[in-house]
Amino acid sequence: MSTIIDRRSSGTRSTANQDRLQRRVRARLKVAVEKMARSGSIEDLANADQPISIPTRDLHEPSFRRDLSDASWERVLPGNKEYQRGDEISKPEGGGGSGKSREGSPDGLGDDEVAIVLSADEFLDLLFDGLALPNLRKTAQGDIQADQWRRAGFIKDGSPSRMHVGRTMRAARARRLALRAGKRRELQGLLGARGTLQEEIQDRVARGQDVSV
Repeated sequence: MSTIIDRRSSGTRSTANQDRLQRRVRARLKVAVEKMARSGSIEDLANADQPISIPTRDLHEPSFRRDLSDASWERVLPGNKEYQRGDEISKPEGGGGSGKSREGSPDGLGDDEVAIVLSADEFLDLLFDGLALPNLRKTAQGDIQADQWRRAGFIKDGSPSRMHVGRTMRAARARRLALRAGKRRELQGLLGARGTLQEEIQDRVARGQDVSV
């Protein structure tokens, strides 16, 4: 069964990748969140984004590839100053790598880690996950109130969401009436001139004079 998730309201394009990563390491995130909750105040932890370190070995993904032992490969290695075309490179003896050994950390997690920053809502969701709490109680305690600046009043032009529609329409109507006042005066003047011209033509016709132009 397919599930369609509407992500049009997401702020960034990496939301899907972030959710996928959190689902993969959710078990380790829960352990880290519970440890942080025991060591500090939940209120202080829920008021800020919390970084949680995840070892890179937990992010390993299996992959399929060809067997490198019975195949020949042609590769371009930039910066090569030692080998020429056709040279054969001998395998290292002992079958092991020649890299330097590195001392492990005391807790056995290793040095390479990836930090995942959890928002306050994600932190509380992991903290309440698995607890025997009613849904209403969980929802009520999981809500976080945050203050946000909002512009007060209205503007004369710009985004329709910040404009007073009724006041804008009244101002636009008054502006249109004011712009048409000059044209109306000009029209009245032309109508008066036409009436005077018609009276003059009728007077000439009555006298028998020529009225042709």
